[in-house]
Amino acid sequence: MDLFNPNSSSMKPKSNSTFRIDAVNLSPLLQIEIGGSSKGTATLTKRMYQFVKGYGRPIAVPVFSSNGMRGLLRRIILEQLAYIGKDNGHKPNYSARSINLSASGDSNTVDAINKLTYYEVEKLRELSPLLSCFGAGLSGIEGKTAVTELRPDLECIMRMDGDKLVPNILIQEMTSVRFDQTKRKDTIFALIDEDDVQKWMDSVSENSADFKEKKALTAALKKAKEGKTRLSDEEEARMVELDDVKSIQSQIISSKEYVVPNVLFHGSISAKRGFQLTQVEEGMLAYALYELVHRQIGSSKKDGFGVLEWTISHDTLGDIVGKVNPNYIVGKRDVQVSPKMQEAIEYYKTWAKENRTWEYLETERLLDAVNKMLK
Repeated sequence: MDLFNPNSSSMKPKSNSTFRIDAVNLSPLLQIEIGGSSKGTATLTKRMYQFVKGYGRPIAVPVFSSNGMRGLLRRIILEQLAYIGKDNGHKPNYSARSINLSASGDSNTVDAINKLTYYEVEKLRELSPLLSCFGAGLSGIEGKTAVTELRPDLECIMRMDGDKLVPNILIQEMTSVRFDQTKRKDTIFALIDEDDVQKWMDSVSENSADFKEKKALTAALKKAKEGKTRLSDEEEARMVELDDVKSIQSQIISSKEYVVPNVLFHGSISAKRGFQLTQVEEGMLAYALYELVHRQIGSSKKDGFGVLEWTISHDTLGDIVGKVNPNYIVGKRDVQVSPKMQEAIEYYKTWAKENRTWEYLETERLLDAVNKMLK
């Protein structure tokens, strides 16, 4: 697999191919559209509005955006290249800014890339299948791949209620209250039903009364010290009891939207019109998708959100199927890979190691390598 040989099989275009993605979320899913604040603003999940034939108004449909998918795949590939470099004795001195720009699809040398000729861009694609597939953000290198959003299946969006077509409720809201600086020991208390709301209101009332009592006793203690006297035994005992009571103002009501479990999503990754993927690029995408099925996605992963079961299908490479243990959904995945898909993954990993592609994670290094190839 000679990178510098234009006739190398790794550089020959493959037929236009599509990776079809089907996924079911086994736990709530949240991709943040608008984030909450310290004042308790609601956190909203990503959505789009679409019309369904037979229903008279637009429906809010939760999605996992194409930008989110691209970002996930970019980060997976960057991580893999960094690990390969480390295993081969490479001591990276990448700047945090340049790596962040690579992961986000931007470039820290936009002006330099915009001045590249067509032939130079083709050489750059050979050195960096990452940039070749996903582009360089605002610069002149267009990514070869079209990545769609993950969108719910129509049967999950709508259902028949008698003879009427009605939308399913796919987005719900979780409300909770923080008690970070009150006398309660639990950090977050979820408001699930009316009993929980009443319990919270009672605790607010109780804490407020205790705080007022503590404030009065603190003022009495100050006066007693000034007059060189002391509080009564009962007052001192009560001061000890109220020692951990603080202002009720620290309590925050917050809400967070999420996609309900068991929604079937569809998406795809394919070559754009006018582009063809090389064997290396196809293998890189297969690798990134293989790693993706092992991971949680979206926000609130520490709360168990974002666990999905995946099926990745390809006409010639076969499938990647990732299943989850229903008794422990955040545990290790059972992932089955077809022989041709595994062969494509190994081909890419070997190519990346032999051609030291981890050295080109920064755009400046990549451009220097392109210049050397053209001399």
